[in-house]
Amino acid sequence: MNNSKLWIVGKITNVLNDGWDFIGVFSDESLALSAINKVCFELSDKEKNKYFIAPAQLDEAFICANGTEWKNGHFPFE
Repeated sequence: MNNSKLWIVGKITNVLNDGWDFIGVFSDESLALSAINKVCFELSDKEKNKYFIAPAQLDEAFICANGTEWKNGHFPFE
């Protein structure tokens, strides 16, 4: 098993059906945050609050279904 932690960046698109857009995957949380800052530079606070960062392990399955929280995921602009 590979212990490489990666950081997923996404944008919530539909709260009712757990829809979200994939923005990118990064090797470090600070790089993920920099990407969000770049994407959100000119967005309103309401739009910025839709972006999130969450960890994932390389080569490890993870299911986050039915509206459950992504452990250690967060919305940096909230």
